[in-house]
Amino acid sequence: MGFFSRRQKQSALPSDIIHMMERFGRYEFNPQASADDPEDIGGLMAELYPFASADPDGFLVALAEAVLPVGGWAVYGASRTIWELLSSSPSVRQHPSYKVIMNAALEFLRTKGVSPMMLRGYERVHWLASGGTMDTWAPRLPTSSQAVTNPTNVHNSPEAWEEAGLAYIQSGRYAEALAAFERVIQLAPAYARAYVGKGYVLSELKRHEEALVAFDRALQLDPTNALACACRGDTLTGLNRFEEALTVYDQALRLDSTNADVYTKKGNLLNNLGCHQEALIAFDRAIQLDPADARAYFGSGLALAGLKRYEEALAYYDRALTLIPNDTNIWNNMSNALRNLGRHQEALAACERALALDPNNHLAWSSKGNVLLSLRRYQEALAACDRALALNSNYVNAWNNRGIALKNLGYYQEALAAFDRALSLDPNNVPAWNNRSKLLSDLGRH
Repeated sequence: MGFFSRRQKQSALPSDIIHMMERFGRYEFNPQASADDPEDIGGLMAELYPFASADPDGFLVALAEAVLPVGGWAVYGASRTIWELLSSSPSVRQHPSYKVIMNAALEFLRTKGVSPMMLRGYERVHWLASGGTMDTWAPRLPTSSQAVTNPTNVHNSPEAWEEAGLAYIQSGRYAEALAAFERVIQLAPAYARAYVGKGYVLSELKRHEEALVAFDRALQLDPTNALACACRGDTLTGLNRFEEALTVYDQALRLDSTNADVYTKKGNLLNNLGCHQEALIAFDRAIQLDPADARAYFGSGLALAGLKRYEEALAYYDRALTLIPNDTNIWNNMSNALRNLGRHQEALAACERALALDPNNHLAWSSKGNVLLSLRRYQEALAACDRALALNSNYVNAWNNRGIALKNLGYYQEALAAFDRALSLDPNNVPAWNNRSKLLSDLGRH
């Protein structure tokens, strides 16, 4: 947080450590609802920093002994404190006290009905590394009859129905989640969070315009609701209204400048718009806030590749893979960067790794075809392109690569047909136009 201007020798936690951790946990969970301001919170961290920096092991052990018997906000605050003060040390994540605090903090979030979409990157990584999945996140799921008939064991309050809605979201039961949030709104028409939940569910159901109405209502009721802004940005992105989405993400970050997830989404959007340098700035901020956000490292790699800085891109892909080693898209894009560097055998190995993870990934098959073209293994390249097109017959790059392979194998008319197919799908595809023109020139047909 940048509040640590002086160090003093300290070998024990303050006597009010539980109260400190509870305050910090509540602030980190929802700064807008906290009675503390950033300066207050900075003072808490400054008081703990000397002990944490001088003796990380002792600090972790003492913190675990203090907060674990209490649990709740104290243990969540402790998990955030560790990341605030010690996240730059890789050995911390292997420390037994860190692991037990993280386990307790995640269990606290689960029992509070916190959606997995609200987890920070390092929290997701810890949950998955511990054997959890997004499907098993919800600890107690209401039954369908509870959501529909609301028997006596489900309290008829907005908070209870909101919790039911969040549980349904976690299990992908969106129709039931929508009914639960509608019930919240019936009971409390000015309950802003219910409109956020409703909007999220509608967006997942691809009812994007209705979702926007819900998010707008949430923001009318609570103009400082950063989550409503962020979700509204997601929905606009789903509608391909990218410029509007970018504006809304910026609004969300003005409300909560500590949300790494929104910075990552902003970076992804900027990458899609071709603004790679600006995307890098957004991803750098996301990584500062959450050093375990694999998506931010991956996005940085994509931005650097878009700037043709392939060696740097590889370093970011490598970092992302240390966090999520079995991600097909990262392996696929690593292959593309290696091919652009002329490291074709390594590129081919990366393709094979991607396909081992997902044999039906048309992007990976197309990338493999591209690498094989570079290696002049045209028959194999043709087979890879055909496999990509069997999985997605409208993938333009595969049609273009198929044309190149066919041309080099001497099948000129078939190659011309492949380029024409690519152009029928994307009339503005420059590589396909260039390849078609060159083929016609070679054939003497100008």
